[in-house]
Amino acid sequence: MLLAGVAWSDEGIDITEPLEVAALSDLQERIDSISAAVTACTSSGKDHGDCLCENEEPILDFNRAVEELFETYSDLKTADIVRFRTSDGMVVSQSLSGIKNQAQMKLTCT
Repeated sequence: MLLAGVAWSDEGIDITEPLEVAALSDLQERIDSISAAVTACTSSGKDHGDCLCENEEPILDFNRAVEELFETYSDLKTADIVRFRTSDGMVVSQSLSGIKNQAQMKLTCT
């Protein structure tokens, strides 16, 4: 990451480097998709754990994408809150420490 692509603010780090923004946007899309699928599943009356297991493959893909993000952009490993603007102009804030913790959780599906 180039230093010129980051601006410190009270709410976290503003990410402006296009490849990092694309990687963070991809993670956000994965989070939104998994969240919608699990919410729809639990809304149908199923147990949360069962719903996570029904979405095991997208969750594992997400976990790999998080690992790849931190391997590719190692400077983000120490960041907590980051903000970026999506291609459609929406400003997104992410807790990278929260995302990292989520990605380290292991599913116990049978």
